[in-house]
Amino acid sequence: MHDLEIKNLKNEVLEAFRLFSDSKFTGCDPLLAVSRITFGADGPVVEPASFEFLGFGVGPEGEAFSQTGSVDLSWIFGDTWLDEEVMEKKFNEACQIFRDVLSQVANSSEFLKIPKTSHVIFILSISDQFQSVLCRIGADGTFQLPPEKK
Repeated sequence: MHDLEIKNLKNEVLEAFRLFSDSKFTGCDPLLAVSRITFGADGPVVEPASFEFLGFGVGPEGEAFSQTGSVDLSWIFGDTWLDEEVMEKKFNEACQIFRDVLSQVANSSEFLKIPKTSHVIFILSISDQFQSVLCRIGADGTFQLPPEKK
């Protein structure tokens, strides 16, 4: 389906992980531990629409990094305005693809080098429109899906 794009996404996620553990890019020396990483994009609220998701890390000591590392999901969303229903469908597709990639890189050396207190919760967000918890990855690289909604 989108094999090349998914391979590129995996490389972008691994590069983002490398940046999250490098004080030159986080601006924090020493590095602060994270418990939540949100990849956020402006989406269609800007013109042209932007689906480049930047990393924001938060932990017990506050913000660990902001707008660090990026993943481009424009190949899923396209660059035109989408109605709410189509946008939600595309967002759900992006979440599933991103979740699958995170499961593949959860035990990577790049993730394991990120300072963390224990597990890290990953969130995908488009401005004020959509947000979804993707997964939780333990300090040892163990991947877990979020609990089912009741």
